[in-house]
Amino acid sequence: INAEYAKQWYQRRVRAIILALTQTFVFELLEYVGDVCLSSEVESRVPGSVASWLFALLAVVDKPVPMDYMAILRSIGRRCRKLGQPSTTADNTDSLPFTIIFILI
Repeated sequence: INAEYAKQWYQRRVRAIILALTQTFVFELLEYVGDVCLSSEVESRVPGSVASWLFALLAVVDKPVPMDYMAILRSIGRRCRKLGQPSTTADNTDSLPFTIIFILI
């Protein structure tokens, strides 16, 4: 198996999994990402893959968003805004995905 085929297969599987999630489960995952992956304890070392998963989950959120889920989105938006500030990371390119997610929310 060549590397490009494996990458494409992985991307198709991940896309299928994310599209199959219920809205309740999407928001449970978003809450987990916000509470654990974007917490202040790990803020200086949040990997870019977290931003990719966060973006993928936000892409499947149905609109309009129920009010009880808006608090989760606001919390994630605040954390992404903080992570998107250049002063919190050594390299500005590390903060770019979180800045984009903040703008989208």
